[in-house]
Amino acid sequence: MISSIKTKILILVILPLLASVYFIALEIGNKREMIFNTEKVKELVNFSIKSNSLIHEIQTERGMTNGFIGSNGKEFKNELIAQRIAVDAKKKELENFLINFQPEKFGVKFNDKFNTTILKLNKIEKHREKVSSLAISGEESLGFYTELINLILDNTSYVSKVNSNQEITLFIEDYVNFLKGKEYTGLERAMGTKAFSQNKFEKNDYNKFLSVITSQDIYFNNFKKFATEEQIKFFDGKMLDQSFVLTKNLRNILLEKSSEGNFRINPKNWFDAMTIRMDLLKNVENKIVDDLIIAADGINKKVRKDLLLFLSIEAIVLIIVLISSILIILSIIRPIKKLQKGIEIISSGNLDFQVDIKNKDEMGLLADSFNKMTIDLKKSKLKLKEFTRRPQDLENLQISDYLPNSAKIMDIGAQYNYNDAIEVAPGIFWVGFYDKDAIFSCNPYLIVDGEEAVLIDGGSLGHFPFVARKVFSIIEPSKIKNLILHHMDPDLCASLPLFQNIINQPDFKVISHRRASVLIAYYSQEKVNFYYPEENNNIFRFSSGRILRFIPAHYLHTPGTINTYDEKTKTLFSSDIFGAFTPKWELYADKTYFEKMRKFHENYMPSKEIMAQYLERIKKLDIKMICSQHGSIIKENFVALAIKALENFEYGKYME
Repeated sequence: MISSIKTKILILVILPLLASVYFIALEIGNKREMIFNTEKVKELVNFSIKSNSLIHEIQTERGMTNGFIGSNGKEFKNELIAQRIAVDAKKKELENFLINFQPEKFGVKFNDKFNTTILKLNKIEKHREKVSSLAISGEESLGFYTELINLILDNTSYVSKVNSNQEITLFIEDYVNFLKGKEYTGLERAMGTKAFSQNKFEKNDYNKFLSVITSQDIYFNNFKKFATEEQIKFFDGKMLDQSFVLTKNLRNILLEKSSEGNFRINPKNWFDAMTIRMDLLKNVENKIVDDLIIAADGINKKVRKDLLLFLSIEAIVLIIVLISSILIILSIIRPIKKLQKGIEIISSGNLDFQVDIKNKDEMGLLADSFNKMTIDLKKSKLKLKEFTRRPQDLENLQISDYLPNSAKIMDIGAQYNYNDAIEVAPGIFWVGFYDKDAIFSCNPYLIVDGEEAVLIDGGSLGHFPFVARKVFSIIEPSKIKNLILHHMDPDLCASLPLFQNIINQPDFKVISHRRASVLIAYYSQEKVNFYYPEENNNIFRFSSGRILRFIPAHYLHTPGTINTYDEKTKTLFSSDIFGAFTPKWELYADKTYFEKMRKFHENYMPSKEIMAQYLERIKKLDIKMICSQHGSIIKENFVALAIKALENFEYGKYME
């Protein structure tokens, strides 16, 4: 046990001091880590600059190669030879940079990606030999270059994972969005060169070309969301160049004559215009990189300055605390020693001794009391004066809570921006196209559950650009695992091949009834992987355990029709059922909605008997919201009325 009061006081002071030093050391470590991270970011950005300079030249080689193969070696022969030399020069610059580059210090994952990229890059000569001898198809060649470019871009994307600064992370992610948009521009150049060289689109190339254009727009739009005003102005300024106008006109020729071909355009005209466009985008890329380096340098300098300021302040604080602690300890220990000495003297019988303590604190009061006690002891050795403390009364304070006499909750009404996705329930988004003049509205929905999502009734070809923009502003294409198609009509199925091309994942499946899938498969030229509810207990389970339950609704209004019920939010996605003709469409239904339902159902649904069977099924569900594919969303307060309305309607009138 510690017996010395001096030691105890020292411990009381030293322990907090040690704790302070510990937390100061942690903070210093954090700031040093931030400095180290920004240094790593700068190193990776320099690597990215070299890599992306190489990408720019490879993208040009890819486009020329596609024109060379597409024309059976008649076009781009000399240009391709010169471009290969340009690529080799940039490759050599990268190799010289890599002499002092240590990929392993950025982690195992980056090192593995880096090594895979270098292996792929070293295969470029063998690939060129196949191209020169026309021993490879244009599609295979395009795939080789695109895979190589994506590997290099993945290394750039990894920069954001190394960095811990939110500002730099957003900067890097924005940079990557731009690079991907530029890469899709390069793909457009390559695919267009091939089409113009062959004077036609090959099978499946048209849909892929559309997907490339859509993806290009998505990534550039995402870039502009988070770019600085200066960067956006610089980007928009480049977009005004004549090359953008020319390539847009040539692109329109490709799209308008996609089915018959015979474009009558020299592929070099397209390639040259697109190359100017790519070079202008390279200028924008250089601007972004310069801004990124400036931002990283600025943060590095700020962190260093903050660290220096922090060290200075903490050093001053520690010195003040240390000096104050010493003075406080001395102000306690010295009087205690004097009191201890006085007690020893008095205990020896000398009652004339007075403790000399001039402090104005409790120790001074204690000394005064001690001296008074010795005086009293001196007056009477036989009598001890008992000191008591007079108790004091305590007042109990009654504190009253102030409450307002009344409160009002105002419903001001929501105003919706139909240009964006609208969250109608937790994790459920309306992603449709708002057409104020359409009597017949279409409503695709997106369910997001953690890191995966399910798209419901993707929509028509005409609505695809609007739906896709909203969907991919919420979640990355690769995270959409399934597309639910409730029946086989084109207003919800026609966009299937476009979503297939953009999502491009082997595990992507279409959830539909087997009877509907027979016709749905014809919407796409690619193989469609189906998930049949009737063969899976009529449920689909997310990775989180969340369940979607499927309700048979056959012949309402097509064979193989199903509905989807989300158990988590208690939302029924009812396909055409509960739909309506809505000349003035609103997102949410009001009391006038049921009459609009009548005209729709009496003309589109076949019989009351079939509807009655369906209604018996859904009455067993706890429904909080109904989201139909046409019409408005029915909230909980109107659900029972909507079901009652369906019970009373007449059906099959169109058959009369």
